[in-house]
Amino acid sequence: MKLIPILLLACLFGPSFFLIKICLLELTPLLLVCLRLTIGALTLLPILLIRYRSVWKTRRLWKHLAIQALLSAVVPFTCLSYAETLISSSLASITNGLTPIFSLILAYLILNEMITKTKIAGILKN
Repeated sequence: MKLIPILLLACLFGPSFFLIKICLLELTPLLLVCLRLTIGALTLLPILLIRYRSVWKTRRLWKHLAIQALLSAVVPFTCLSYAETLISSSLASITNGLTPIFSLILAYLILNEMITKTKIAGILKN
């Protein structure tokens, strides 16, 4: 039973690299990212309006959310879309899947973060 959600996620997110490649035949990478993020934001906006009314009152939070959106969505999606103009969608998906491994290596090299058994197990589990 635990396998069903994983298979469902694979079916939802697996074709995204292929679909990005198809969209890039007609759109520029930056326009594609803008469209993807706008559709996602407009989908989530009603939920935010209904469930989290207090969020609209704090200006400081919006600054933090904008920085987070830039670093976790805009920059990576733009890099990925641009990369798919140069490489195949299958290579892009494999490279994207290696992100946790690269993060562990960079944290070790740059931040002197220790590589522990728990971190390795977390990467292998995912």
